[in-house]
Amino acid sequence: MKHCIFSIMLLLLLGSVAMAQRQVNVVLTNGTQQQYVVQESGVVAFADESTIVVRESVSSTPVTFAIDDIRKITFGSALGIDDVQSASAMHLFPNPARDIVNVEGVGQHDVVLYTMSGHEVLRQTVNGTAQLDLRGVAAGIYFVVADGRVSKLVKMK
Repeated sequence: MKHCIFSIMLLLLLGSVAMAQRQVNVVLTNGTQQQYVVQESGVVAFADESTIVVRESVSSTPVTFAIDDIRKITFGSALGIDDVQSASAMHLFPNPARDIVNVEGVGQHDVVLYTMSGHEVLRQTVNGTAQLDLRGVAAGIYFVVADGRVSKLVKMK
């Protein structure tokens, strides 16, 4: 079920992509960044409720990441047009957060908060910088999606 929901989220993020490959950038909590070019036969999906797997093609070796080790996943063009740059990155702070999380660097877009199972919890239109009120949101790990970018957010009690 989680594979299906995550696949749907990826389709929403990527829209109708005519390209046969997509760049996936994974930024880990230790600051390292890993880049993958996922072919049409490849996949980015949940392996289980705490692990994400990236497989560039059907013949490649899958790479797994513990969700707790991921700071951000960004999707871009395999041509390098949408490469991750700090100036264009979405920033969430504080993270972990309790009541309010600040969102910066998203331009004028909807910011959507999803549970790990893909349910939409919160949606807010922002213009560059905004504060999301998390007081009505249960503690847990969430995906924050804006302008084709995905970041992980930890909501504390």
